[in-house]
Amino acid sequence: MYQLANNYNSFSTNGQDYSIEHIIDKEFKSEPNRYMLGNLLVLNKNYNAECNDMKSSFEQNQLSIYLEKKFQIYKKSNYTSVQMFLEDNNFIDFNSKKITDRTYEISYNYYHSLILKDK
Repeated sequence: MYQLANNYNSFSTNGQDYSIEHIIDKEFKSEPNRYMLGNLLVLNKNYNAECNDMKSSFEQNQLSIYLEKKFQIYKKSNYTSVQMFLEDNNFIDFNSKKITDRTYEISYNYYHSLILKDK
């Protein structure tokens, strides 16, 4: 995930600036695809911490409100990959299908950008 996102961003090589964010947190058990690759986003560490700090304020049935708040935090990120994610997605319809579609897209991009590039 880091390598693919690094095609669009300039991360420090020691990994101090970024972390892996679960768009729909693992605690939202109503989302069956919450563990898929398409539900992950490389995000600035401080913004990931901000998302984590607020998650205890939301109940299972408040996912759309929670996602709206998270997407507002994502907008603060200067990572190109996060801005591209925001252009392609919104909190209103980010769901299982979007996660599955995004999983295929990330896998395809990884294969073509990193695997085939080395051949």
